[in-house]
Amino acid sequence: MPSPIASIPPEILGHIFFLVSEETLTVPSHELTTLFHVTQTCSTWRAIVLRHPRLWADLNIHLRSWSDRSTINAASLCLQYSSNVAQPPPLSIRIHIKQYLNYWESRTGISTPIFLIPHVTRIHKLSIYSPLLFTPLVFPRLTDLEVSTPGWDAHADMHIPALLGRSGSTVTRLSVGCVPDWDWFALLENTPRLEVLITEGTLPEGVMRGIALGRIGVALKELRCAVVFRGIDILLEILETRLQDTVKESVKVCLNVITNVSVRCVDFVPDELQWTRIQALGPSVEVTILVE
Repeated sequence: MPSPIASIPPEILGHIFFLVSEETLTVPSHELTTLFHVTQTCSTWRAIVLRHPRLWADLNIHLRSWSDRSTINAASLCLQYSSNVAQPPPLSIRIHIKQYLNYWESRTGISTPIFLIPHVTRIHKLSIYSPLLFTPLVFPRLTDLEVSTPGWDAHADMHIPALLGRSGSTVTRLSVGCVPDWDWFALLENTPRLEVLITEGTLPEGVMRGIALGRIGVALKELRCAVVFRGIDILLEILETRLQDTVKESVKVCLNVITNVSVRCVDFVPDELQWTRIQALGPSVEVTILVE
């Protein structure tokens, strides 16, 4: 007599596999991933898993280095499974590279994530946590980008991964964590359609901030929400520059020309001068204080 699970329709089993595979498709995890285990259970389950491409569309890739060939091969296989259908689903990719062993390695670890190249047109969300440099790739449909570099503050000339190149025009959500000033500005300069900005480290200060502000004011005209964990001065300068540019372009001078920007300050409160500058931006800029 067949087991009760054998009577479950393939569509239901496919959904169950999707639920159990969420946040577990990690390459590598010192053992086969959940979905690889399922494909080895029986021919029926294998057929169901390989017939549902969205099961392979959310990848969490942990690399020791770009020479970690076994992990890269496994990731390539997962990506290939997700593309073997008439309408391949959009991809969400998270890449975590182990922190560099020494300063020289961090400066010479320039690599291209070759295994992503055949699939760049399907990548909608990309999260990078890496101390290594990347050569730029073009992601024509990328809308959500998260970038963080571990330990950059230990070396002042550290760079974040240079992933955007000229392909950032489609990005509407950008999350940046612990990056040096020059790369922070480069990201903003390449994301003209940015609507949501999340900064998980200290916002840039000093000379580099002043150099790039003019261009950034133009780049953030679509900004609707900013979540700031430390410091708000740079964001205020960006909004002030945007306000000035908009007034210059308007036939009639209007002070309240910024369209509804929500600013959330996490675990800090703006000082008196900062509040004065916020009020000068007009009623369309709403500031919320979140203290945990």
